[in-house]
Amino acid sequence: MSFGEAGIGFGDPNASEAFVDYNHAFSDTFAARFTSVVRDSEEDISELSNTRGYLGFATLWTPTRDTRLQFLGSYQQDNPITPPGAPFGLVGLVDADELREFYFGDPTDDRSDRTTVNLGFELEHRFESDWTLNAGFRYQNFDWDYRGFFVQNAVPNLNTINRGAIDQFEESETYNLDLRLGRRFQTGAVDHDLLVGLDLRKYDVEDMTVFRSADSISFLNPVYNGANVGAATFIGSNDLKLEQIGLYAQDEMSFGNWRASLALRRDWANEKGTTFSSVVGTPQDVDQSDAATTGRAGLLYLFDNGVAPYISYATSFDPLIGTDVSANRLKPTKGKQWEVGVKYEPAGFDGFFSAAIFDLTQSNLTSAVTGGVEQFGEARSRGLELEASASITENWNIRAAYTYNETELTQGDNLGNEFPNAPEHFAGLWANYTFPKGTALEDLTLGGGARFIGNRFGDAENTFDLESVKLIDLQLAYKLTDDAHLSLNVTNVTDRTYLANCSGFGCRFGDGRTIQARLTYKW
Repeated sequence: MSFGEAGIGFGDPNASEAFVDYNHAFSDTFAARFTSVVRDSEEDISELSNTRGYLGFATLWTPTRDTRLQFLGSYQQDNPITPPGAPFGLVGLVDADELREFYFGDPTDDRSDRTTVNLGFELEHRFESDWTLNAGFRYQNFDWDYRGFFVQNAVPNLNTINRGAIDQFEESETYNLDLRLGRRFQTGAVDHDLLVGLDLRKYDVEDMTVFRSADSISFLNPVYNGANVGAATFIGSNDLKLEQIGLYAQDEMSFGNWRASLALRRDWANEKGTTFSSVVGTPQDVDQSDAATTGRAGLLYLFDNGVAPYISYATSFDPLIGTDVSANRLKPTKGKQWEVGVKYEPAGFDGFFSAAIFDLTQSNLTSAVTGGVEQFGEARSRGLELEASASITENWNIRAAYTYNETELTQGDNLGNEFPNAPEHFAGLWANYTFPKGTALEDLTLGGGARFIGNRFGDAENTFDLESVKLIDLQLAYKLTDDAHLSLNVTNVTDRTYLANCSGFGCRFGDGRTIQARLTYKW
């Protein structure tokens, strides 16, 4: 089947885009798809813009009824620049709107050039023995050359901001191969969906980060003619290779109204290479091996009325590459989580409701500091999650969610503090209304919603206290014809100025009012 879609979009802050997505069936067994996107956009800070180009392709070949082969590829080039954080010393003491729109860097000196290439395939073959083989391979090449700025948080005179520049270069290659065998079968009254697999990963990275001196900038009378970027105050580099092997198996079982899930995985990770930090002064050899067994277990009972209570437990393992600022090798991040909840899918109308309590503990987490990262002991997160979605009538759709999340640093530095940038309360509500058939506005859909982000701290020391915020979003969609559609999305309608996060590198504001209009045509 051949089909396509094309569109254009415009937005505020200044943004424009165009895209084409086309699929062509050359025969009953072979089809190809091509996607192209070009987008130019600005931040709330008008000095920062990003031009993005994306090309993607996919082919699908089905030589037999039991075999499918897809080739996938994409190329993306863009030039994003992260805004420097606003100094915490100015927050609450100067106009927040001016602070959000102020550029603490210098457009004469900043730069960014990022390229990402992805290539891969997906193979599926069903054998006469009822086993199904799935093989997936992905290669990624990532290249980024970047210069940005950072600020110091203290501003004693509410005008002069001390800052520095960051030069960063990163080039990496990632290879992933995932082989899976699956089969459905029965043992007595139990239905099984069994999957066993082998996961291979290789990651090579060369990177360098240089912190440099730069002139200060005046908040009251800024001058952008070069920041006099100078001598290096810190140099860090890595030339590292990570190889990881994973063996896994999972079984999804059903027997009567019971549903059970068991999964087990064994990982071996080996890291080699060298790392350098000017804080230490000499290159450090990295030769580290880690291994771990993780798993997941879950049990659910499905009542005839659609209520389904469940319980689950899972563990995780994530090897980290490199060293911290003191040249200590990074330990793998590990986690364990309990969850108990209930799901409900009513039979009388289209809806879904869920409630869950959770308890998550993670160890060996990392945080960014001057000159790299540091690793801290353990953090615990526990709370409640509520979700609901329902089609109240043929025309009304409502979605709601609420999360209560209590966090605590339970080991290492800052013991007893809250986890940074983790609100204790988060809530969202969204409603859509589609005008009934036969009315003058039958092709119009209106939507609106609200988000609430609760109080939180911006850093592990709980120095930066970030206030709660309420945001309103709106949406409009109109079907011009069966093939042409117009949409309008507005986020943060009231243009509320609020802090998204803070750290030792300053505070970053959430997005202001964003308007995006798009016209699409399908054929």
